[in-house]
Amino acid sequence: MKQDENAQVRRRAIVACAVAACITPFALYGGYQALAHMRNDVLQWTSSDLEAKHTFDWFGEHFEGQEIILVSWPGCSVNDPRLDQFAERLRRETKPPADQGKRPLIESVTTGADVWRELTTEPANFSPQEVFARLRGVMIGPDGKTSGAVVVLTKEGTSQGQAAVTLIQSVARGIDGLDSETIKLAGYSVQMAAIDKASLATMYQMAVPAGFAVMFAAWFFLRDIPLTLSIGLIAGFCQATSLAMVYYLDLPMTGMLTIMPVLIIVIFVSGSVHLINYYDDAVHETGLRDAPTVALRVGGFTCFLAVLTSAFGIASLAVSKIEPVEVFGWMTSLALIITVIALLTLLPGMLLIKSRRSAARRSTSPLPQRLGTTAFWSAAARFIQRFHRPVQVVFLLLTLLCMIGLRQVRTSMQLRDFFFESSRIVRDYHWVEDRLGPIFSAEVVLRFDPACALNMHDRLRLVTRIEKAIRKKHSNAVTVSAATFTASPVLSNRLRWAVRRAVMLRKLEEHRPRLLKKKFLAEIDGDEYWRISVRLRSLSDEPFSETLEQLQQTVDATIRQRVPKEADHITAIYTGLLPLVANSQAELLRGLIVSFLTSVLLIGGVLIVGLRSVRLGILSTLPNFFPIIIVFGGLGWLGRPVDIGTMMTASIGLGIAVDDTVHFLTWFKRSIDAGHSRPVAVRMAYLRCGSAIVRTTVICAAAMILFAFSSFGPARQFGNSICWLLGVALLGDLLLLPALLIGPIGRLVLPGKVDRPGIAETAEIAV
Repeated sequence: MKQDENAQVRRRAIVACAVAACITPFALYGGYQALAHMRNDVLQWTSSDLEAKHTFDWFGEHFEGQEIILVSWPGCSVNDPRLDQFAERLRRETKPPADQGKRPLIESVTTGADVWRELTTEPANFSPQEVFARLRGVMIGPDGKTSGAVVVLTKEGTSQGQAAVTLIQSVARGIDGLDSETIKLAGYSVQMAAIDKASLATMYQMAVPAGFAVMFAAWFFLRDIPLTLSIGLIAGFCQATSLAMVYYLDLPMTGMLTIMPVLIIVIFVSGSVHLINYYDDAVHETGLRDAPTVALRVGGFTCFLAVLTSAFGIASLAVSKIEPVEVFGWMTSLALIITVIALLTLLPGMLLIKSRRSAARRSTSPLPQRLGTTAFWSAAARFIQRFHRPVQVVFLLLTLLCMIGLRQVRTSMQLRDFFFESSRIVRDYHWVEDRLGPIFSAEVVLRFDPACALNMHDRLRLVTRIEKAIRKKHSNAVTVSAATFTASPVLSNRLRWAVRRAVMLRKLEEHRPRLLKKKFLAEIDGDEYWRISVRLRSLSDEPFSETLEQLQQTVDATIRQRVPKEADHITAIYTGLLPLVANSQAELLRGLIVSFLTSVLLIGGVLIVGLRSVRLGILSTLPNFFPIIIVFGGLGWLGRPVDIGTMMTASIGLGIAVDDTVHFLTWFKRSIDAGHSRPVAVRMAYLRCGSAIVRTTVICAAAMILFAFSSFGPARQFGNSICWLLGVALLGDLLLLPALLIGPIGRLVLPGKVDRPGIAETAEIAV
């Protein structure tokens, strides 16, 4: 019978190897293409069903949907001949030769000198002093000299941000005195290009060494080079397949997905260590020849259940409305299904080869190595049996303390969350905002319905007053509107200014086509829309949600105060990056809570079915709640913000940590079913899988700790948080879980035999 089982395992391994060999070329090609087409887009970080995203899309359709890049350099001014030279060379790129078949990346180029000339000549004909007052912080810096160029990208340029940035830098390098280091770039596309570059650098600089760290840790514990190399080869296949699925399913490859290959190898190697642990037990109990099939029969379902719970835990991230997190959840969980198939087909085949090789060399049983840990785990079992109540109290107090800290958790998606202060992009942003003006956009659009009695002059006057109120409330803010390009409206309502108001109204009506062309005025379905473009400092420490709330209060209060009779016919619409990112931050916190609760429900349901016990399935979630509450509550107490990388660790950490819980509970339940008391069952679980739990935690931490040194903020925060989670989860599995099983909760869940004094120390337990 056992020979038939061995033959069946061998056949499955051969078939799996053949399938993997056929898939590998496509997996390698797809994985390479996925990495080559990485694209991070913060506009995709909110789902299309969010109101802020709908409003942003509406604004882009009717006003200005193209992305812009602000370009400047030290010494750049409206009188700098290099500015016109740069603009002229870049304008040539708006019409590439037809025979090249290329689509232009650049839509238009406007310099501070262009706007200066427009406003100092007819029809505006403003004085230099007035032009400076209107363009200060927009196209001319606070010093009255520094200027720059606004480069508007086409849709093609927006989708290829890195190519557009490279093009601008190459044009600048052809001008005397300018190079890639001198030129300063800022804007949404520049930020996304930097994130693309940092994400890819993380993949190559951190993911590859992390894989080697995992394999070294695996070799250290297994002490078998051929087996370790086999595990690494299978894990590499699973990694390439996971990336290839992103390419073949035509999904966006983002920085978040660079973490997926590392998780794949970590979970696969962890599962391999546990399966090999079952194999070692089988070698001692049944001998080398039948050990692989016995290990698969005894531990195969448990390993499958452990990886399945990880997949369900990570799949809970798919409920997030932040697209990179959603895609990460689906793709990683799908990749883990492939991983567990490889684990239970290919690895047993490798173990068969190992058994045959070991038998030929007359290798001894691993029992002597394991006996060295027996005393330690027996002492741990005695400690838990004696102090299980104090252990539960300490863990409960820590949990309650950190639950208070959860109320102080805040989210953040600022530029500083992605890069160090010393990074090139942050330094460039500081330079641009200090010498030219703020660049973080917020758009206020005033909708006047047909019933509004305000004429064009009155509407311009209201826009001017709102601009003044915004600049008074936000000292670093600058605004641009139709008022920037027209004569100042008459602010007084006195009768003696009636003639001047009438003249101003006539001129405004004449300039209406000009304002419509500049996209600061729009007529849509009978309503008239006036746009106020607000620029704020992107490196401010003030939370975006508070800034947005203050902006809304300022605008609404000004409307009610200045035109109380017409306020019901005026609606203020808020869009731009500020509302979008502010809503994304709120969604980040909501997604953290919802995904974590979803993962708890999914994992609990899987364990209830897998362990065939409702009570045991519920109990298994308790020690895994603990590390999440401790880590995130600690972040709240320390005032550390939760970014997009940290947000993912709750569900991922729960999915990884619950693997060890499954193995511990499986051995505990088997001992109880065999008629042992709970202290004996805890000791047996310690002896059977305690070392494997420690090993898998070390292996996981060996990979994740490297991400803590990444220059890419989300990866760095992910590495820090997941390592803390793994460490605390280890305490939960080896201290809290046994204490619960020995205590009243364990008595309620699985009664076992009547406990007799000293039974944990005197029982004969097979190792």
